[in-house]
Formats: sequence, structure tokens, C-alpha cells
Amino acid sequence: MAKQLNILVSGAGIGGPVLAYWLHKAGHKVTVVERDAQLRTTGQSVDIREAAVEVIRQMGLESKIKDTSTHEAGVAFVDPKDKVRALFKATGSTEVQSFTSEFEVFRGDLAKIFFETTKDKATYVWGEYITSIDQDDNGAYVEFANGKDAARYDLVIAADGLGSKVRAMVFNTSTREHIWSLDTFAAYFTINKDLLNGDQYSRWYNAPGGRCILLRPDPQRRTRAHLFVINHGDQAQLETYRAAYQRGMPAVKELFTEEFKDAGWLTPEILASAPDAKDFYGSEIAQIRTETLYKGRVALVGDAGYCPTPFTGMGTSLAIIGAYVLAGEISKDAEDVTGALQRYEDIMHPYARKIQQFPRSMPKLANPMSAWGIKVQLAILGLVSWLKVDVFANWLQGFSIFQGQKWKLPEYRWVDSGAAQTVG
Repeated sequence: MAKQLNILVSGAGIGGPVLAYWLHKAGHKVTVVERDAQLRTTGQSVDIREAAVEVIRQMGLESKIKDTSTHEAGVAFVDPKDKVRALFKATGSTEVQSFTSEFEVFRGDLAKIFFETTKDKATYVWGEYITSIDQDDNGAYVEFANGKDAARYDLVIAADGLGSKVRAMVFNTSTREHIWSLDTFAAYFTINKDLLNGDQYSRWYNAPGGRCILLRPDPQRRTRAHLFVINHGDQAQLETYRAAYQRGMPAVKELFTEEFKDAGWLTPEILASAPDAKDFYGSEIAQIRTETLYKGRVALVGDAGYCPTPFTGMGTSLAIIGAYVLAGEISKDAEDVTGALQRYEDIMHPYARKIQQFPRSMPKLANPMSAWGIKVQLAILGLVSWLKVDVFANWLQGFSIFQGQKWKLPEYRWVDSGAAQTVG
């Protein structure tokens, strides 16, 4: 019988539960600790693209995830009078995808599906997080903050997001050390009414000053708001926004409300909903670029190791793929954890870097500073949309963020094991 490893996963968002699923299939004991007191079911829409589609198929979840889709039909670029100036439809194919994926699903719904699928396959501990990791050649001794007994694990996996505390702890750096910023700031929240009036197309609106609003449909007759501020070289603005994020979400909410108060279009209605939005969340748009995806017996998965930014549409997909590959490499030889981690590194690091390779100037090009620049942009997009979305989508295949399943998913052999439990 193959050796059973005792594995600790930090983070119960997307990558953590997917890891739990595949590590369980490989026959290992898995514990998932999550800082939040319960499963976080909020969050805006995310995409599942490229090889991640095959992973969810192998998990038997393709139909369930499709059933929870936001049913977004595409994206419409609008002017200040809400006139559609360019329209790009979803392609209807998982092989050739446009701006809108065939698997557009709210993050909270996806997290719930992955948790429900794995709650009997791993031990989940809520309201807990790692405070120290002491490694040797054969494992790691881990201590926790809120009462969970310290324990020894064969492997620790950080799936705790862009600002990973575990990554900072293991590499002995700040949480910003590996951040590659796009000098762009975002705020997301839900509006409890349908500003799209039943339209299934997202609305993309640009305002002068590098400001952008994206409104996305919600099947519950609500609207999901995404607000972006793209910095065009203003150092003072960069410092102001980073300071606000350090102070917390009330400061971010106040800053975005002030920034967008004169942006025109539907902005008054959008901002009127911000004060009472319970799910308001803001973040700096950035990538995580590390030199390695593991150190000793600690590995990085998903945003903790290779966040590509939401602009790529591949963050969730990379977390799903990375979890599958790491578990698969461990399944080959549980006696050689270091070898498995190196193979994971050799497979995922080049792939993730390829996804991350898009021009740093892309957000600035897509979000002009001047009203004249916005008019030119809309004119160009309007012309391109005349080419029909299938032609446009094929042209976009030159960019990795819009590719279908081009990268071949590795194949592994799995062994199922018994059940576990939820704690906390």
C-alpha cells in the first residue's frame, strides 16, 4: 500500500477544496484551515477556462457549475448616454472563448460547490490560521492561532490568496515582496436592484481619468458592480490608494465614492448602493511572481504562488489546475515529496508565467485618460464588433488569456480513501 501523507492546506476558497478533492483521491489525509469563521459565499463572478474545464469534468462537476452560471451573454461597451457602441457575445464554446467565459459563475457559488463536494473528504477547521512553521527534511511542525493543537505534517500547502501570510512566513518576506503591481485599484459590490433591466450583457463604461465601471448581470435580479481606477503615472494617487487599502474597506469605500462622483452614466445609482453593500471589497490589481513554488515542505498554489490578475480571466482556472497538478505529482510517489514538488514546479511555473505575460500597459490602453481617447476607443471597438464575435474571438487566440484548451493537462492515476469531518 502506498504511503499516506498527512497534509495541511491553508485556505478554503477555491484552490484549497480542489486540493482536498484530488489529495483525497490520491489516498492522503487532508486538513484545511481557514481564517474565516465559516465558508465565504460572497464574491463577484469568476471564469473557468482552458484546462480547468477538463479538471471540473473529471470531478463530475461540469453540469452543476454550469447550472449556477450567471448566464452572462457577453459584454457591451457603452457611452455616457448608455448607448451600446460595441457588443461582443460569448462564443458558446469552451475551446474558443471571448471576453465572457462559458463558465461565468459567482465565486461564492463555486466555493460552495467545491466545499460541498469535499466536506466528507477532508477535515475543515474554521476560524483558524497558521502562526508558525518549523521545517526539517521530513516535514513541518505547525502552530495555530486559535486553539487547534500544534501538529506535524508531511506537507503544508499555502492556498491563502494574493496576500498569503504563509508565503511571507516561509520565504521570510513581507506580503508585498512578490507583488508585481499593475497600478490599478478595484472595488466590487452588489447592488440590490437590476440596473441592467433584465439585459444579460455586461456593461463596460469608461470615464476620463482612467476610471472604468463594469456592471454584470445577476440571476437574482441584482447587479454586480466592478469599479476600477487605472493609474497613469500619478505617484501621489498610488500612495493615496495604497494607504486607503491599509486602513480598511471603509476608507476604500469613501475614496472610490469620491473618485467616481462626477463620472457620469449610471454612477449616481451605483454609488448610492455602496454605503449599505455588505459585500463591498477592494483590492490592488497585481500579480504574484515568485522564483519558486515551494520551499522545503511548503508549497504555493493558486493566487498565493502565481496570481495572474483578474484581467487575465485565469486566476480561478490556475488555482484549479495547480491544485490538480500538485496532487497528481504527489500521487506518483508519496515517498519522494521533494521530487513531487519539483515536478509541480517544472510543470506549473512556466505555464503560470505564460498566462501572466501580457503587456503591463494593457489596463492603461483599455482605459484612456481623456474623453477624446475614450471616443477613439469606442469607435475602434465598434468597428471590430462588426467583424462578428467568432472572427474576433479567433483573433484573440493569439493572447493566452483568451485561449481555449491548448495546454495539455497531465494524466494521473488516483486511489480513493475514506471520509473526514468538518470542525469549528
